[in-house]
Amino acid sequence: MNTRTVAASLAGMAVLLGCETTAPPLCTLQVVPGIALLVVEAATAAPVLDSVTVAVRDGDFEEFPETTGSGGFHAAHERPGTYEVTVTHPRFEPWERDSLRVEAGVCHVTTVGVTAELVAR
Repeated sequence: MNTRTVAASLAGMAVLLGCETTAPPLCTLQVVPGIALLVVEAATAAPVLDSVTVAVRDGDFEEFPETTGSGGFHAAHERPGTYEVTVTHPRFEPWERDSLRVEAGVCHVTTVGVTAELVAR
């Protein structure tokens, strides 16, 4: 076999064995929230830190997440769906968001960020 034949064979093998394909994604073991919610007072934009109740619903699924601190809440971890989010607090009007869509990504859900601006009663 001559040098030209070997070079042509190697070039052909490179095309067949991966130069034209993409590698699968490298997914992490991280658990990603579908919803990242920030609860603030509408008048001041200050985080509401106490007595907040959050409910997240999608069909039969229901979750009441705990705060992550500084007015934040994470919910719907690795769970695509269409959610209704309700925020209640004794000093504020109830806040609700319907049809909040969380999409599935290649490895994890795509987090949807939302801010609940609470209005004083």
